[in-house]
Amino acid sequence: MNVLRVLGGRPSLRLEVQLALLTFLMTVTVSADLIEDVLAGVPFFHISIELGLILAAIATLCSMFRQVRTLESAVQNSELSLASASEETEKWKSNSRHYIEGLSRAVDLQMDTWNLTANEKEVALLLMKGVELKEIARMRATNSASIRRQAEEVYRKAGLSGHAETSAFLFEDMLASSAVLEQSK
Repeated sequence: MNVLRVLGGRPSLRLEVQLALLTFLMTVTVSADLIEDVLAGVPFFHISIELGLILAAIATLCSMFRQVRTLESAVQNSELSLASASEETEKWKSNSRHYIEGLSRAVDLQMDTWNLTANEKEVALLLMKGVELKEIARMRATNSASIRRQAEEVYRKAGLSGHAETSAFLFEDMLASSAVLEQSK
């Protein structure tokens, strides 16, 4: 989502207009006061202090203009980086979709071979994704003991000792090192 569009175009434009208006009003007001002071015969020291203050205020406003422009540029750069990262993510997902679908089918077939129930499959998949038992219980609106029993039943039906062995059984061939891959060619 483009931050600049969300804020209605250039977000700094309204601020720049406000700063310009403030500068103009301040300049007119202080200039009128300076003219009045000169005509009233106010000492030069007083006039020079007011003139110095207006010049300092104008310098500060100019600095604020530059800062607004710098921030606007930073926002645009961040948006470009985000768009690039999003595009890269989508490209990876698109390129990997076939493999992920194949992996999902292979895992599902293996779970069918183990004769897992739908609930046991769901628990097994969540555990393989790294979700804790308590979180699975919360997600499924049940207690941790029920989830623990289902997990133990998954391991028993699979003939494996636990979560780590189950994940290793399903994924070890896919995560082979490059040396193993080279040997298999």
